Amino acid sequence: MLEFGSAQWGVDRILGPPVTRRGGRQGKSVAEVAHYLQVQQTSKVDLTCLGDYIARFFHHDLTHSTRENTKFYVKNGNKLAISLKAWTQQIFIRAGQDAYFGPKLDELSPDLPLDLIRFDELSWQVFYHYPLALRKEGTSLANKIRTALKHYFELPKSQRLAKAWFVEALEDECRGVGLDTEEVASQMLFLYWGINTNISKMGYWMIAHALFRPHLVDLIRNETALAFENSDIPDGEYISNVQKCPKLNAFWLECLRLASSSTALRYVTEDTIIGDKILREGHTILMSARQLHLNTSSNAFGDDAAIFEDERFLKNTHLERNLNFRPFGGGKTLCPGRHLAKYMALTFVAQVFRKFDVTLAKDQPFPAYEEDKPTIGILSGKEDLLISLRARDGRQGM
Repeated sequence: MLEFGSAQWGVDRILGPPVTRRGGRQGKSVAEVAHYLQVQQTSKVDLTCLGDYIARFFHHDLTHSTRENTKFYVKNGNKLAISLKAWTQQIFIRAGQDAYFGPKLDELSPDLPLDLIRFDELSWQVFYHYPLALRKEGTSLANKIRTALKHYFELPKSQRLAKAWFVEALEDECRGVGLDTEEVASQMLFLYWGINTNISKMGYWMIAHALFRPHLVDLIRNETALAFENSDIPDGEYISNVQKCPKLNAFWLECLRLASSSTALRYVTEDTIIGDKILREGHTILMSARQLHLNTSSNAFGDDAAIFEDERFLKNTHLERNLNFRPFGGGKTLCPGRHLAKYMALTFVAQVFRKFDVTLAKDQPFPAYEEDKPTIGILSGKEDLLISLRARDGRQGM
């Protein structure tokens, strides 16, 4: 949190024993309560309510804004094409921002999603303690995003109109331990980044895999057809249900397995011997899930662990619960937003292929995973894909 601009006193109050406590949560720090609140926000009825709101946002954006927004168009010879990376980044970030912060944040800072995209590309510098003198751009972007959030939290709550109750509840917790608006904005910067970045990359990878494997497009359209039976907006609960859409859910898990590079961070509190290694007190241990996901010597994913197999999790339904499969971390740091991430990715992909015929704008290889840069969540594509969209309702494509 210090690396995201919080003051030491603010961090102490977030992590330390609270000054006051409400709702029977005595003894919990604000950080612990934040995790609890996010779990509640993304569970059961609250998950469905928030997920359906975001699905409606996707519907509107794909129906209107995708035709009007030129920020993700790039030149392709003498024509224009859509950058798959920019398109998925912007639509997911705008959807998450609107759901958690309401439309007012976009009014205050329309280019905030673009600032976040660039900040995310540099965020590894924060977690790996890159020297401050060498990360001036990242620091400048963090300050810019924090300033926008500060202006947002200066507004009366009645003007924000966020669908999610989580941000307002967490703000109350922060102010309850004495944080001022500046510190609230600093704490929320980490939240704003965490909610809005990793999931857009899953949208990118799922569409990329489907483009290079046309049978997946037919699979998505056929298996999700009933989810659109009564509306142009899909039934997210139906799509996310592994019994209703088993192949789509298996496709999601395989994309997640190959793209996830979630990193568990643990501090060594005393000298510890593991095998012939000594872990010294005061050091930090980073453990990447990617090595587990690609390990061919384990009995989890087999000799073809490095290869995409869309039915891998369909053929072995126990793999999702295998200890080697950790796309969202584990233990106390298990990502509380994992259910919403799935809801968003599947409702987005289902709508894209229902509304559009998606094709490559030119001959391009399948993008490599960006493994050269440290990552703590979902890997980006090393290369972009240029795509064309043609509306399936007969209207002009893009």
